[in-house]
Amino acid sequence: MLFFVLLKDFPEHVELRGSIRSAHQNYMALHEEHIVLGGPTSENHDSDPNGTVLLLDFPDHESVIRFLDDDPYYKAGLFSDRTTTVWHPVRVSLEVLSKLAK
Repeated sequence: MLFFVLLKDFPEHVELRGSIRSAHQNYMALHEEHIVLGGPTSENHDSDPNGTVLLLDFPDHESVIRFLDDDPYYKAGLFSDRTTTVWHPVRVSLEVLSKLAK
């Protein structure tokens, strides 16, 4: 089952994000079989990250919550808000996805 996750950072936590980024990336690498796509968000191309978007593949919502709760970013208190919803894809552009994978 696919889940769309939107995580918003506390505005004053830019330095915190940077200080634990490698721990977060290592955690994500350990669970890459569940991550369809993911990455930070920002106000514009040149601004600091202000959140994260993830598209996850897990059997149920409880598994998603456990995964998110164990992320070093979450454990450190980076996020001010977390939204997790089931996603029902209607259209997927393989052309766009192949560009993102480069």
